[in-house]
Amino acid sequence: MPRPFRFVAAWLRDPRCFEVIRLAWKKVFYGCSGLKLCRKQRATTSALKRWNKDEFGYCQTRISELTSQIEVIQSKEVSVTNARIEANLQSELNEWLTRNDLIWKQKSREIWLRNGDRNTRFFHLSTIIRRRQNSIDAIRSDFGDWIIEKKDICSYIKDKFKSLFTEEEISYPPDLGNLMLPVISPEDNAELCKIPSAEEIKNVIFNMQSLKALGPDGLPPLFYKQSWHIVGHSVIKAIQDFFIEGKMHAELNNTLIVLIPKIPNPSSVNHYRPISLCNVVYKAISKLLVAKLRPMLDTIITPCQSAFVPSRWIGENQVIVKELLHSFKTRKVKEGFVAVKVDLQKAYDRINWGFLKTVISQLGFAPTFIKWILQCVTTVSSSVLVNGANRREVGVLIDCLDTYCLWSGQKINKEKSGRRTLIQSVAQALPTYSFSTADVPKSVCNKLDSSIRRFWWNPKKDKGCFMAWNSWDSLCQPKELGGLGFRLAKDFNQALLAKITWWIVSGRDSLCTRALRSKYKVKSDWLYNDTVKNASPLWKAIEKLKPLIRKGACFSVGDGKSIDMWKDPWVPWLENFSPRPKDPNIPTVPMLVSNLIDPVNRIWNADLLRELVDTQSLQAIHKIVLPVAACQDKLIWTLDPKGNYTVKSAIKMNLSPRNNNTQRAGVGDPICPLCGKEDESYPHIFLKCQVIKPIWFGLSWGLYPERIPMVNNYELLNFVINPPLSQGQSGNTKILSAQTSIQLALVFENIWFIRNQVVHKDASINHLVIVKNLEGRILEHFKILEPDPSVVARPVKQVKWSAPPPNLVKFNVDAALSEDEATLAVVTRDNSGSILHCWSKKFHTTDPCVAEAAALLWALDLALENQFRVIIVEGDAKTCIDAIIAGPSGIPWTISAIVNNIKLLALKFSASTFQWIGRDANSVAHSVAKFAMSLSNSFSCNSTNLPPSICEAWLRDMCSLSS
Repeated sequence: MPRPFRFVAAWLRDPRCFEVIRLAWKKVFYGCSGLKLCRKQRATTSALKRWNKDEFGYCQTRISELTSQIEVIQSKEVSVTNARIEANLQSELNEWLTRNDLIWKQKSREIWLRNGDRNTRFFHLSTIIRRRQNSIDAIRSDFGDWIIEKKDICSYIKDKFKSLFTEEEISYPPDLGNLMLPVISPEDNAELCKIPSAEEIKNVIFNMQSLKALGPDGLPPLFYKQSWHIVGHSVIKAIQDFFIEGKMHAELNNTLIVLIPKIPNPSSVNHYRPISLCNVVYKAISKLLVAKLRPMLDTIITPCQSAFVPSRWIGENQVIVKELLHSFKTRKVKEGFVAVKVDLQKAYDRINWGFLKTVISQLGFAPTFIKWILQCVTTVSSSVLVNGANRREVGVLIDCLDTYCLWSGQKINKEKSGRRTLIQSVAQALPTYSFSTADVPKSVCNKLDSSIRRFWWNPKKDKGCFMAWNSWDSLCQPKELGGLGFRLAKDFNQALLAKITWWIVSGRDSLCTRALRSKYKVKSDWLYNDTVKNASPLWKAIEKLKPLIRKGACFSVGDGKSIDMWKDPWVPWLENFSPRPKDPNIPTVPMLVSNLIDPVNRIWNADLLRELVDTQSLQAIHKIVLPVAACQDKLIWTLDPKGNYTVKSAIKMNLSPRNNNTQRAGVGDPICPLCGKEDESYPHIFLKCQVIKPIWFGLSWGLYPERIPMVNNYELLNFVINPPLSQGQSGNTKILSAQTSIQLALVFENIWFIRNQVVHKDASINHLVIVKNLEGRILEHFKILEPDPSVVARPVKQVKWSAPPPNLVKFNVDAALSEDEATLAVVTRDNSGSILHCWSKKFHTTDPCVAEAAALLWALDLALENQFRVIIVEGDAKTCIDAIIAGPSGIPWTISAIVNNIKLLALKFSASTFQWIGRDANSVAHSVAKFAMSLSNSFSCNSTNLPPSICEAWLRDMCSLSS
């Protein structure tokens, strides 16, 4: 077949390209919508090829011409006219160089590189290397003979795939022996058979990678994204008609098969992995079907299938096999056991479509959905693109396998079922695959570390001595602490294995964990019990990591009925997560946390707590927000914001005892002089210290320490010099960038000044005065930078407060932090923008996220007290608003109870809406929180007695509302 058409992304840099597409696409064709789409695609590709040849030209030729013209003009006498000509030529040359770079980037498939300088040489070399690696110059036949002629190679490969895809005669009972029961309900089928909307189709295409490998039509997702205003209607019509009529036009399902080498120097067809390149429209249809099917996979697919299903882990089967083999060795039975490993040859390619139809019918899928699936898999046309058991028991086993193969068309791959699998699938997948399910000996881990160290310090020699300019432990520190983020092999091994330990203790429901709990009789107090004797090596490794889990595991209090007050961890802010008794000399009596909770009002029993625990523990317990509706207690991982165990957090925790080489901010005492709680490092002193956070949070410029990447000193400096600008910021980009740099530099300088004042002069800290002086200094620098009064100094996004619809009220909330507590603020306003009421109160927390969430909850309480039935609630804490809107999986553990209370309270309203807004649109609530910070008690006011600072913020809002 001729070389297929390939769309060139660089064409889109020429405005004429869209006119070529528009003229070709508007041609009239007749037939079904799929046929018309294919004809329009053909007309467009033909027009683009002609335009490329006649007008766009070849990049390299045009670059050479422009270079020659520039050299000629530079050799002439210097004049204004010649300077203008040279500037124009240079501008055009830069454009053509960019186009050339984009062409080679597309050919190289190096999609990981996003933006930056032109890398044409790199892309050119990548393309050459990839083409040489993928080139098939010779191949060995099934008889061992070498085929070297290109024509013979193509013929041989074609015959191989023809035999692979040719259906074999099979036989199976229509009901599959009643082995499958329907699992899809009528409601599920109704959802599956819905016709996708135009918006769903657009989102599917726009979420594809722009320059993925192209299908037979040669048009990448980028073509559809950039020209959607021209082609979108035809694409949507063709896809929707497929779902309405249940028929796919054959040309839409054309597929190219390319062969990618599995190993270096491949010699046979089996050494190549066939990759199917489909058209974008077919991909969109398949992705829509997958999106419909995805929520039901857990119901359809047996728990024994652990791969490729969300929330399941591919290593679970390996864990089960290890435990089975251990049981085979330790259990003494008369008849013995046998284990068989079977690999299926080209499992997907050999499936018989009739068998597939019977299977999905037995599962209960609707005929409409079955028809869609079969249209996708049966209408494809492909083109290959080439540059100790006894005999009776064995017989029973073979009969089972033969029956399955006879029904499905599968075939046993005898070549892979042996030691080769161990080498290829395990040894080559090290370290992650092997580290996840085995306690790798320390000697092996040390050898891996040694090899990596040698490669890092002396990559050219694999023997002899080398100079290490820094300790390996320091290089394994996180980047924010001055390391390079390398991982010690043993730490990585333990962190991966500890994930299974976490699953056991946290109650994860999967085949693997159920098997382990059942075999070793795991009880609720397993985390604190002694290890089991005569256990498998894997289980011994899992139990050995219980101390690591105890360092980060803590209960989130629900009803408190499964938490022992003294024994279990349940107070995240205390050492070992457990409270200390008021009198250490009196022995503690077992008591459930539920006994400490008032069951009616769902609040802590303060009197009982004062009798039992010390002052520090009492304060920490009161920070725990109880859910309004009692729920089951849940174990969380405190080192992750969402409460889920992560390998990264476990490795970081393991490194802490070796953390002797962090980027200290000072000398002498390593403890922070401001908070006195954590080690003083640059990330801590500038961004994470609880004494410093109120300064960031109090500024009106919208700067938050969580959004600043503190990787190392160099990158922090680079962030200040070249700050990123938010989308939507208007004005001169250079001025906005300079203003943001000034803000950051002045805040860092001020924090360092405060730190030195405390260390050397024992000065006290007044956050209100610091913030006020800092904002004054920032404004002064803005005026020096840009004296023109017409230029707005503040570089934040120009967002206005918007009034609610008539007869509705809007609640705006915010929070401000001081050293040991937060101030919550709530403002209610009507559709005219008038302030109905302002409230503020104190709340004991130093976590900004908790404070913002508490403000949102308080707003709902106030709305119920004032008998509002339909409300709109706005806040500038995106994390909190997203947690309320999103499902339960995305909620940070620190605010999970508050968010659940908000969701329950919201049900009491006729309608409630939660919206995120920028800091500028929330200036009134911010000014209330800022004003009330200096007050010792709660505060409230209305439009008749607004303090001057709040009134000023309100008047600014009213001016922007009327403009």
